[in-house]
Amino acid sequence: VQWPQECPGDAGSLEFSSVTTIRSFSLRTPGENLGYFFIAIIQPDKFDPYLVYLENTINLVSLIVETKHQNVLLKKSAAELEKKVAERTKALNDRDRHIRLLLDSAAEAIYGLDEKGNCTFCNKSCLEMLGYDSEEQLLGRNMHELIHHTKNDGSDYPVEKCQIYKSFLTGEKIYSEDEVMWRSDGTSFPAEYWSHPVLDNGEVLGAVVTFLDITERKEAECELHRNQNALAKAQEIGHIGTWELDISKDLLLWTDECCRIFGEQPGTLANYELFISKVHPEDRDYVNQSWQSAIKGDSYDIEHRLLIDGQVFWVREKADLTFNEDGKAVYAIGVTQDITDLKRNQQRLLESEEKFRTLYLESPLPYHSLDEDGHLLAVNPAWLSLLGYEEAEVLGKNYGDFLHPDWKEVFEEKFPQFKESG
Repeated sequence: VQWPQECPGDAGSLEFSSVTTIRSFSLRTPGENLGYFFIAIIQPDKFDPYLVYLENTINLVSLIVETKHQNVLLKKSAAELEKKVAERTKALNDRDRHIRLLLDSAAEAIYGLDEKGNCTFCNKSCLEMLGYDSEEQLLGRNMHELIHHTKNDGSDYPVEKCQIYKSFLTGEKIYSEDEVMWRSDGTSFPAEYWSHPVLDNGEVLGAVVTFLDITERKEAECELHRNQNALAKAQEIGHIGTWELDISKDLLLWTDECCRIFGEQPGTLANYELFISKVHPEDRDYVNQSWQSAIKGDSYDIEHRLLIDGQVFWVREKADLTFNEDGKAVYAIGVTQDITDLKRNQQRLLESEEKFRTLYLESPLPYHSLDEDGHLLAVNPAWLSLLGYEEAEVLGKNYGDFLHPDWKEVFEEKFPQFKESG
């Protein structure tokens, strides 16, 4: 007797003299085993057609039951598979929706290309920047022919020269900020863009392009450039240069005019040692002491000489220093003004005043000067000698007091007219 594996118990407990066939069937519902059903055929001593029929019937029932059982299992598996497919499909749809939300939330315009340069997707910012209403207006269209066909100077932009197209050929990332994109209405805007190839085992399948409308940035850059040029021109006219000093790194940055003042080429990177080497040897101790006092908290506003290529120049320097929380000077910004012409004019004025003073004091003719009210400000020795006064007796007195009464009236009448007409 061969007992099926799913049939528990001991066959010897059955009280049959001989058994030719025995079948057991599981009695179960999906997920629960209720027990077993047994059918046995007793072998008779002689051939009995009925028993053959019964055995065949048992075999058929066994096949039917097993088939139904397999159908139940198949249906259960199919239901579980259908559930998993539905869950997976929902997860993919949720992921796609999440990716779409992320794309449409990006400020940058983003679109995808296939290997032929045709659009495969685009986000909301892309549509807005290019002036389109829906994604369908871009999908499947060649993006170079649509938005990148012409250069900013109005000349044609062949696709073979296109930087984005080159990323297809080389499989490398491309960046540019000096080209334009074209809107649906035929207008263009300056764009900054990145093109990243889509690779699969080294094979280029397409690209993802991200771009920004940088009109405002370009306008700001132009305005900044104009302001910088105006500032540079103003510094050149005024002979005023500005500088910055990173004290901890000993890095001194001069503007172009500052470089010219110190006899260096524009763009020269300097330090304190180079600066002090330009200072006139007789003024270096004074400048060093002034700077050491400044980094301790004192003001820095000095005038000194420079000695450059054997020529002497005068400069005025003023700086504002920044200190860290420990009170240590870490940064300074300042101005240097070439005051050589001013110093020379001052010297000429001093020399002229000295000459005038000599002539004024030593002249044999009497001279005096008056304020706007006609009071004496100064008189020369000849004036004092002629009238017989000491200087202290006359300064501050009205000039008319020293005139004949007839002339005093004339002075009082004519002096206001003289002040107005000169």
